[in-house]
Amino acid sequence: MNFNPDIKYAHSKGVDLPLMYVYLAGYMSGEKLKETTEWRKRIRKYYREWEELTFKVKSAFGLHDIKNGYLSFPIAFLDPYNGKEVKTIDKKGLKSHIPAHAIFHGDRMSVNKCDIVVANLDDFFLDDMYKYTPHTTDSKDDLMRKLIDLIHKIEEYRPSMGTYFELCWAYEKEKPVVLIVPDNKREAYESHPFTEQASWIVSSVDELLEKKVLESFYRRLAGAIYE
Repeated sequence: MNFNPDIKYAHSKGVDLPLMYVYLAGYMSGEKLKETTEWRKRIRKYYREWEELTFKVKSAFGLHDIKNGYLSFPIAFLDPYNGKEVKTIDKKGLKSHIPAHAIFHGDRMSVNKCDIVVANLDDFFLDDMYKYTPHTTDSKDDLMRKLIDLIHKIEEYRPSMGTYFELCWAYEKEKPVVLIVPDNKREAYESHPFTEQASWIVSSVDELLEKKVLESFYRRLAGAIYE
């Protein structure tokens, strides 16, 4: 049921369109809040406002009574950055205002509920590494300081354990999994005996959208409609 009067779902030539639930799994961290929320927001916004309404589109879908707005693809996104987590998550992404057990069980509930998991396996650690790249103008003291800072950063590094668990749950439930992986690591993910089991592997959100990955899975729910 659509509770937002401003959203108009795309019509489909007489076929009732079900909602497809997509869980957005990936690294969560207060110090990487921008990077870890931006890719999720891009995907959600794309399918919320996937095609601006024009007279031609309105005519094709029979929506003559709509003057402004967007058609929304019938996909509901389950996002672990839900509610106040964005404001209360700590630097390392280990705590928020929600109890640990509630986070664990809430994520598992979302994976059980969803039809497909999109997991971004980029931990954005290389972004930090580049900050410590030596330059020819660096003095010995500068190089030593960068090295010490880099060592501390490596010691503080936290793997994305929650995402790995969520992928295991998804595989256990035989749900389709789409992986977004750094381009320089794509070959490794495509070759690994576990991650090569993914339904689809892409290197960016752009590739996910350009190849219409989610649309291809949605057609498996909504029925075969031939042009």
